[in-house]
Amino acid sequence: MDLQEILNRENINLLEAGIIRSHKFSFHLRKDTNLIKIFKLIFNKKDGSIFLTLPRLKNTEGILSYSEIPAGSRNADVSMKQSGTATSHIVKYSHHPDGTAHFSLTDKVRTEIRKKSEELMKYDGHFCSITIQSPSALILDELTIGEEEIYTPMYSSKDQTIAFNFDYEESVAFKFIFYYFPVENYESYIKIPKDWIWYEPGLSAINENGEFLEQIFFISSTKEAIGAKHVMMVRAAPVTKVSKEPRISFIGGFDPGNKQKDLEVALGFLALSYPIDDFKALVKEIGSVVLSDDLKNT
Repeated sequence: MDLQEILNRENINLLEAGIIRSHKFSFHLRKDTNLIKIFKLIFNKKDGSIFLTLPRLKNTEGILSYSEIPAGSRNADVSMKQSGTATSHIVKYSHHPDGTAHFSLTDKVRTEIRKKSEELMKYDGHFCSITIQSPSALILDELTIGEEEIYTPMYSSKDQTIAFNFDYEESVAFKFIFYYFPVENYESYIKIPKDWIWYEPGLSAINENGEFLEQIFFISSTKEAIGAKHVMMVRAAPVTKVSKEPRISFIGGFDPGNKQKDLEVALGFLALSYPIDDFKALVKEIGSVVLSDDLKNT
């Protein structure tokens, strides 16, 4: 069953009811009666740039990298050290209308890890992914909020709070996949099981015990803003942990769409990982983008 069948069954017009519109979105996990902020996505009012701020971490020593998957494959182990650099700050990911993508942090980190990606108005595909190997990596910004307050009106310019219906568990990893595409192309992105339901304001897979297995939200800038005809689909699910350590990773800033499909050329992208083992040795090996005196004692 595809998305349109689900929407037809629930008598929902995604173009009118299913897209949450705002300039700022804060995404959370649940912990008992509280919400734990995990990341924030901003659609810039002035030019339509997209900013993604990562969660506050207990250990902010990490690595930023421009990486490439070699020609001939789209699955390969990639070393982040080869074109990477160290940081002791949590950075922001930015994707500008002309396709310029980079990591930065004002007055803290030099904007060295950058590349040319797809122009935003031409974007139609995988935008980025975040994996949190354990919520214990996060500084818990707990927010107690009433259920009726979680979703403000659909066409609000205020900061929207969106809560995934996954419980905060130390034993579980979480993966968040972002797709950005013209609103008229939404049907081509997902095939979903018959037991998925419309759990306003998103789609959810729920098992027989009432547990949420996966969730999808559709977000966009306000109707009058640049980028309003594009939609960001955020797809989230608990996944099997692959690391015993609490880590967070990100990939994005992919080469333009036509290059992604061409296996005869390498595929470039931006990546980061926190925390990194033996940070002092890493700084000596590949250098750092930190502007302040934070690294003098390394």
